Amino acid sequence: IQEEFPLPVFLENNANAYGIAEKNFGTGRKYKSFISLIVDEGIGSAIIIDKKLFRGKGGFSNEIGHMTIDINGLKCNCGNTGCLELYAVIPKILEQLEYSLDLGAASQFFEEIRSERKITWDDFISGLEMNDILASRLLQKEANFLGTALVSTINLLEPEAIFLSSKIAKAGDAILVPLIDFIKSRTFTRNFQIPEIFVSEIEDASISGGAAMVFEHLISGELGEYEKVFGDN
Repeated sequence: IQEEFPLPVFLENNANAYGIAEKNFGTGRKYKSFISLIVDEGIGSAIIIDKKLFRGKGGFSNEIGHMTIDINGLKCNCGNTGCLELYAVIPKILEQLEYSLDLGAASQFFEEIRSERKITWDDFISGLEMNDILASRLLQKEANFLGTALVSTINLLEPEAIFLSSKIAKAGDAILVPLIDFIKSRTFTRNFQIPEIFVSEIEDASISGGAAMVFEHLISGELGEYEKVFGDN
């Protein structure tokens, strides 16, 4: 694209873009430091410190999804063992739902759906809204997985807030309540403070975050003077 058009082009991790969007357009504007965690087909994160995105030496930081939560767990494609991403992505929740039904777990709602087609994440959210016991139990397990990784991250960085973004945000209070309870019981500072925890309300955050990233490069002067970058027009 940069060769075709006389404009600078940037590539960004979608999790970082979510964090940039939260920092500029969401509730994250209230905080100097926070963690944005996205959970969908993968798990990614953005760490904001002093209103700036932390990128690490080569731009490959923020991989909470590849934090070990089980040292005796499966080998991950990243080379690590027992990564969070092996246990807590959306497809894994749906896989566990199907497995539970195969073992005889009771859920008329989900049994009726899978008699006709494959269960989707939107179906799972509908089950939560109907107070389906199996869906609630699986989301409690999800909160435990996410909480295990987040407790270590909180103890290391002590952020002001945490935002859950992407598909997991659709679960709303059903994921927030057990996650907050888990973190409250385990963080080093649990007796006097824990980060505020939210589900993000920003839609299309990767798009708005990517656009905001370009403006941040321009404002910082990294692109040079405006006229030299975009021309007189």
